[in-house]
Amino acid sequence: MTEGDKAICMEIAREINKEVLMEHIISCPHGKMLVKNKMFMVGCVVGISLGGGMGGAGVMMAFAKFFNGV
Repeated sequence: MTEGDKAICMEIAREINKEVLMEHIISCPHGKMLVKNKMFMVGCVVGISLGGGMGGAGVMMAFAKFFNGV
């Protein structure tokens, strides 16, 4: 087998691997579950971050009103 033949075989193998991996990613139930869990966790972190900031701002406004009213 010449070096050119080997290079062609390597390119064919790469393309087959890419297609097989893409099909596996699309159809794998374990991977789908991991993606769902990851998105849920990201949503929780974002929600907690925004909620904490909004809650903190509300507390600060309450203190400001309290001290301005005294």
